[in-house]
Amino acid sequence: MGTIAITGSTGYIGRRLVARLVSSGVRPRCLVRAASRLTGLPTTSIDLVHGDVIDPATLDVLMEGVDRVVHTASIVANLKQTKAVSYARVNDVGTANVVAAAQRAGVGHFVHLGGMNTIPGAAGSYMRTRFAGEQHVIDSGLPYTIVQPSILFGHRSAFFSALAQVVRTAPIVPVPGNGQLKFQPIWVEDVVTCLTCLLAEPGRNETVPIGGPAQYTYDRLLDLIIGALGKHRLKLHLPLPAFRLVAIVMQSVLPTPPLTVATLELFATGRDNTTALDAVPARFGFAPRPLEQHLQEHGL
Repeated sequence: MGTIAITGSTGYIGRRLVARLVSSGVRPRCLVRAASRLTGLPTTSIDLVHGDVIDPATLDVLMEGVDRVVHTASIVANLKQTKAVSYARVNDVGTANVVAAAQRAGVGHFVHLGGMNTIPGAAGSYMRTRFAGEQHVIDSGLPYTIVQPSILFGHRSAFFSALAQVVRTAPIVPVPGNGQLKFQPIWVEDVVTCLTCLLAEPGRNETVPIGGPAQYTYDRLLDLIIGALGKHRLKLHLPLPAFRLVAIVMQSVLPTPPLTVATLELFATGRDNTTALDAVPARFGFAPRPLEQHLQEHGL
């Protein structure tokens, strides 16, 4: 495969990608922030570059002699924005910095981890930062692949962990809107498999939405989580403006709220977070793990 650079290598997907590559005999070059936890990373089998996507001066070292890049570093919607956590600084400007360094190095394939149904969004919105990040890749002139997964499931996945927290603590579970927005959950390890497959290919300048083998309404996902936790809960459907007020209150009083204003942008678009049911088999040649099988075997 040649030399592979990974950003976000201590993140939810990046950490697993590093482990997968190392297990296959590849020694990736991993960008890590000084404050990042290295616990669990196979540090003797990887090349560490200390830096940050928001510090362009640290990225040329990461890219030196690199053939392929997997850019997984991002601030996801379940994290609330603070002075230290900026969607725009990482998702937009940070991606532009990584792209510029890859251009200078003449990288042969830039793999970018985006999100499904990324749209321009309003100025200052979370969605705008993710859209801008993808546009930097598309406009780069580099051979690229943008992978857009639906929501992830697996051990400590952000979406399911947040909902489980609400179900555990609230006797009545609030639901944004009518609860009929659809999602296509995909196992985090299946996303990693897709990324490793792409690293064996040349960049095709393509955007690849991926999801699991079934689609679920938000209501149905809540029912599955309630059942997996052995709880009995009522659901209360709230208009999005009212739900936004709930999110604002949670963000103001909780360091890690189960709901953020950024997350609600998914619902405000009115667009299902889905793709073709055979998207993964058709593009990558394997059947992704079903959510309900995973819940039965491993729980949340």
